[in-house]
Amino acid sequence: MKKWFAFIIAVLLFFALHEGLHALTAMPFGEFEAFQIRPLGMEVTFKTPTTERVGRHWALISGASNLATILMGYGLLP
Repeated sequence: MKKWFAFIIAVLLFFALHEGLHALTAMPFGEFEAFQIRPLGMEVTFKTPTTERVGRHWALISGASNLATILMGYGLLP
């Protein structure tokens, strides 16, 4: 039971860090709209529609959390 509890906590922390980084990088650009908890995870919604998201700031908003996810994986690798 302890292993499952630790796993669930780890997944929640992972989601919070990944989605939180999306939110934190979107705030300076005025793109952050909401942080929502869905049945299958967490979600950050932005003000700009997906089809209109272009430019360097969108590369930063979407890329920073992806890079952090990869670095977390390598950091946790034994």
